Amino acid sequence: MARKHLKIICSVELFPSDNKIDGGRLQDRIKLKNSIKRDAVILACKWCVDNKFLFNGKPMFEGQAEVTLTVFYKDKRRRDIHNLSIKTFLDQIVNYGFIADDNIDFIPKTTLCFGGYTDKESYAVFEIKEL
Repeated sequence: MARKHLKIICSVELFPSDNKIDGGRLQDRIKLKNSIKRDAVILACKWCVDNKFLFNGKPMFEGQAEVTLTVFYKDKRRRDIHNLSIKTFLDQIVNYGFIADDNIDFIPKTTLCFGGYTDKESYAVFEIKEL
């Protein structure tokens, strides 16, 4: 039986730097998080339609899974990959029912990767793979 695999290609803006989330005014941080939540739900819905996936009331990933975020940047500005925050996006994947929870019982491994530079706009590949 094939292992389950969810792959969403999206904007790197959905994974802001911790510096951006922790700094600034509270109102701006709330606005940013709400924007990420909205976009995550839209992407989840699009993935379901594109893959003809229907929820049966149970999470797609009921057991353990690995989360990987790979980012590709258009410009060659130096960045700290470990500053990317996947928390808000992952919370919405849980809320939408793809995974049961995002704690270590369900997601024991999370990987952040730099995929390279691109001629297109910067983008990210968010993946969940069943273990």
